[in-house]
Amino acid sequence: MMNDKLDVLNGNNEQFNIKHIINEYPELIQYLDVIQTQPGFLDYYDENYIDDDMCIQRNFYLYTSNVIEGRWPEAEPYIMLDPLLAYSYAYDVIQGRWPEAEPYIMKNPQYAYRYALFIIGDKWPEAEPYIMLDPQYYRFYKANVK
Repeated sequence: MMNDKLDVLNGNNEQFNIKHIINEYPELIQYLDVIQTQPGFLDYYDENYIDDDMCIQRNFYLYTSNVIEGRWPEAEPYIMLDPLLAYSYAYDVIQGRWPEAEPYIMKNPQYAYRYALFIIGDKWPEAEPYIMLDPQYYRFYKANVK
């Protein structure tokens, strides 16, 4: 377990050695500040790697939900970029509203509807213009969100 970020820079922690990460996980280099806050993430990432555009963000969310079982503030700016992950994080991890992610969630009619129904529990006027873009979810919204 890493005790100090200086261990990483000095190469004293094999898993978090910068050269090791550059060689083994080049896609994670831009996320070093986030990963350094959760030493177990690389093991989790190895076991759950799927090669797609949202793999890293999805694994950030899954790690918070399945391993930490709580918030991971350093990963939140990346999780919130995907409406599904942002909604899921609010529902499963925060278990309530996540105002910082609402601008991202509201742009997806399905997750804006779900967020209004299951998280807010009320109408979400700011998201209605986006929900209206999908007739199916707008019908659901009008029928189920009171």
